[in-house]
Parts: sequence; structure tokens; C-alpha cells
Amino acid sequence: MTIGQRIKELRQAHNLTQYELGRRLNITKSTVSMWERGDRTPDIAMIIKIANFFKVSSDYLLGLTPNKNPLNSTTTNDLGIIIEELLEAIEKEDDFKFWNQPATQPQVARLQTALHLVIQLNQNDKDKQK
Repeated sequence: MTIGQRIKELRQAHNLTQYELGRRLNITKSTVSMWERGDRTPDIAMIIKIANFFKVSSDYLLGLTPNKNPLNSTTTNDLGIIIEELLEAIEKEDDFKFWNQPATQPQVARLQTALHLVIQLNQNDKDKQK
């Protein structure tokens, strides 16, 4: 998927017209249209602005990751939230690797089990503190 296709997908998911997106980014509708058609590419500063506007990573816009919000861009230091986000990503994605080798289904299943166990153990600790 090209950057223009990703911009169009995000724009449509936010129920914005090309005109409305252009207005919010201080550019013209025709510029948005050219991006979406692949006639032009936004510059680096605009890619950052678009990513911030849609709350996605610039890596996602550039097609470097299929994840809109990879874990390394999370703004929380809450390990529970990070683990839940990781579990959600694992459930959505099927092209993971372990040490640059394709992950097998048993490897992924073990990771999911371990993460669920961490959540359960910490939830039990939290309940005991009440």
C-alpha cells in the first residue's frame, strides 16, 4: 500500500473529505488528491504532521510497518497497557519473527500464554492489595 493509499484510508476512516483534511493540514484539496492518486508525495515535515493528526506512526504512513501504532511509539509507561497492546497486535498480525526467523505457531502461542499469565498474576497481586 502506498503512502497516498494509506492517507486516503485514514481520511475515509475519519469521515473527512479531501477538502476537510486539506483545511486541517493547511494545504489545498488538490494537494491531498495528488497524494492519494500517487502524483505527489508529502515532504518529511508534512508526513510528521499527517501522522500526528491521525495519531499513527510515520513508519505506518511510509509502509514500513502494518501497525498503525507500534509499541515503541506508545506514550504510556503502564506495562499492563503495553502488554495488552502487544497481545492485540499478535492477534491481528501473522507475520512475526523471532531473531529474524519466521515465528512458528507454537512460538507465538507460547508468547501469548506467557503474556496472559503475566497479566493474570499481576491482577491477582492487585486484588490482594485491596
